Amino acid sequence: MNLDSIIDKVSLSKEKQVSLFIFCVILIIVSKNDFLVEFFQIESLLLNLMPTIAVLLFFLFGTIIGKPIYDFFKNKYIGYVNNKNMNIFLQQLTNDEKDILRYYLTENKRTQYLNISDGVINGLSTKGLVYRPSNVGLPYGTDIAYNIQDIAYNILQKHPEYLD
Repeated sequence: MNLDSIIDKVSLSKEKQVSLFIFCVILIIVSKNDFLVEFFQIESLLLNLMPTIAVLLFFLFGTIIGKPIYDFFKNKYIGYVNNKNMNIFLQQLTNDEKDILRYYLTENKRTQYLNISDGVINGLSTKGLVYRPSNVGLPYGTDIAYNIQDIAYNILQKHPEYLD
C-alpha cells in the first residue's frame, strides 16, 4: 500500500471537512462547560481525545483556509507576471505592430478586422496582446475580428509612448 492510496482513502470532501471542523469546535466548547460534561458523562472521553482533537482541528483549519489563501496569492503572482511580460512585449514592438495597436487607441475600439493571413497580427496574437474572439469572419472576405487584451489596452493608455 503506497502513500497515494492511503491519502485517497482518508481524503474528505470540503463539506465533510467543514462539518468535522465545526464538530471539533463544538466539542471544545462543550468541554469548557462543566455542567454539559457532567450531564453527558464525557469527562474521561474528553481527557483522552483532547490532544487528538487539537491536532485534527489544526489540520482541518489548514486545509479549509489554506487552499483559498494559496489560490489568492497564486493569482496575484500570475497577474504580476502577466503584467510584467505584457510591458516587456509592448516596449519591443515593431513599427507594423505599433500601427495595428495604435488603431485600438485612436479609434477607442477594442476590436478591429484584419486579414487572417497577416503575419503581424498573428504575431501579436501569439504574444497574447490580441486574441480572436470568434473563428467566424466577415462573409465573402478573409478578414477576422481581433480584440486587444484588456491588460494591453490599459498599459497602452497609461504609456502611449510605447507606440511612438
